[in-house]
Parts: sequence; structure tokens; C-alpha cells
Amino acid sequence: MELSIQLRQPAHDTNAFSSGVDALDSWIRQVAGQHARKGISRTYVAVERAAPKAISGYCSLTVAQTDAAALPPAIGRKLPHTVPAVLIGRLAVARTTQGKGVGAKLLLDGVSSFGAEAIDFENGGIIACAGTANKCLHGAPGVSFVVVRRDALFASNLAPRTLYLDLANACREQDQRSTAFTQPIHVFHALAAALREFQEAGGVSARHRQYANLATEVRGGLVKLGIEPLLPAKETSVVLSAYRVPAGITYESLHDQLKARGFVIYAGQGRFKDNIFRISTMGAIGPADIARLVDAFEEILR
Repeated sequence: MELSIQLRQPAHDTNAFSSGVDALDSWIRQVAGQHARKGISRTYVAVERAAPKAISGYCSLTVAQTDAAALPPAIGRKLPHTVPAVLIGRLAVARTTQGKGVGAKLLLDGVSSFGAEAIDFENGGIIACAGTANKCLHGAPGVSFVVVRRDALFASNLAPRTLYLDLANACREQDQRSTAFTQPIHVFHALAAALREFQEAGGVSARHRQYANLATEVRGGLVKLGIEPLLPAKETSVVLSAYRVPAGITYESLHDQLKARGFVIYAGQGRFKDNIFRISTMGAIGPADIARLVDAFEEILR
């Protein structure tokens, strides 16, 4: 199968695309074009050169940021505190091409969603998914992982680009009950405890429901104060939500005043840098915390 990766265009047949997941199918038909026109995200499609209108798979990308402190020291030490990044917002593979390697070109970044958003490993055509111990799993930072299909992991004849990120070697060592490097044992114990709590609480569906309830409370409280959400509720992740910066105040002032009250918000990226802010509801957060957050907003905006 000879594939070409292209920016989604009106000529691409989105109506015929079917991944088996209704939410992903309707998103590329109804939302991808709107987001492109508004500058929110860009959607790339995989098409066969012999059938350039038929979509074999797609992924949507948007700008994001990460903390330099979270990167390996060799990379992060010379960078600013926050580093621009690209976030994969949606990823899907057509039923007709699932299991044929398309997913190897459309890998899933699940770092900020693994544990809270449903991921269809059986039918979604996903070859590999990256995750982390913290974020939605509520472990301690310091451990990342990749869930990968073994046939894809060992199929490539390409030499690994780095020793540290040689996943095939890491898997071989794991099979021998060993590791390629000395591991932060205390962080693994913290992850094991977090995973036990995760399962006891009800797993992915329970955590998704928990985050969704908190995100709804945030949205309701801010809307009452006249703060406008960037996207409709049905198009917003339960993990992270974006809102327009209210009139009469700058993002910097809003950020600093909230921080003084014990809350930290995220800035927008690119052309949204000064226009929006983002709030995450992941972690050990409860309704009382959301109430305090809304009260802080009300106090600042008086």
C-alpha cells in the first residue's frame, strides 16, 4: 500500500470514511473543516496514490506547549520554561485499511488522555500509543510508556535514532525481566499504587465521568460569570477546556491573580496566545476545588 499524507481538502471523500467509531467519523465530516477555517487545528489524511480521494486514515493536529523541565536534561536545559509543541487531537483509521499498517503512520499521543478518554485498541487501527504515569493516571511524574503491537515493533529494519528511545530493545529487556537503564523505583511504586486506585475506582469510564462532571461544573460556573467557552461542550475534552479571556483584563493579569489565589491556568498557543486560557480538571480535584476556582474568578472580575 503506497500512502500519501496530505492536508485535508474538500476533494477528499469524508462522507465515505468509516472507522467504526461514530464520534471520529462525524468529527472529520462536520468539525475538521470548521476548525481549519478558525485556525484551531489542521487535519491530515492518509490516502492511497491509486485512490487519492478515499481516506485511509486521518489525524488532527493543534498547537500546544510543554514544560522544559519535563524534557530530558540534554534537550530541555537550553530551552525556555515553556516549549511549543504539537498535540494530536483526533486519530482514526478506516475499517477497510485497519490492520494494514496505516496506524504506523498515525501514532497516538495519549500522554494527556490515557486513562480518561476511551481508546479503541482492538478496532481503532492503533499501532502504538504513548502515555505517562502522571496526568490522568494520577501517578508521579518520571515514567513514560508505550503500548505497542509487537508485530509492528519488530517489523522495522530501521536503526533506532536514540539509545534511550529504542523501544524494541526496551521490550526485549522487559521480556527478560530486566531494563536497559536504571529505573526510578519509587516512581514505579507510586504508579503501581495509582493503578490500583484507578481500578478500584472503576477504571477509564469512572475517571472519564469524574473529569466530565468537574469540567461541567467549571463550564457552568464560568458561563454564569460571562466567560465564553471556545468550543461547544460536545467538542471539548473532559481533560482540558479552553475559554476566551474576558474583556477588560489581560491573560497575564488573570493568570497572576489566579496564581496568587492558588490556581494556575494555561495560556493559549499561536494566534490564541492572548485571547484564550485553558483549565484542566485532571488530578485529585473535587467539587470544593471547583467552587473555590469559580469564586476566585468572580472576585477577580468584580
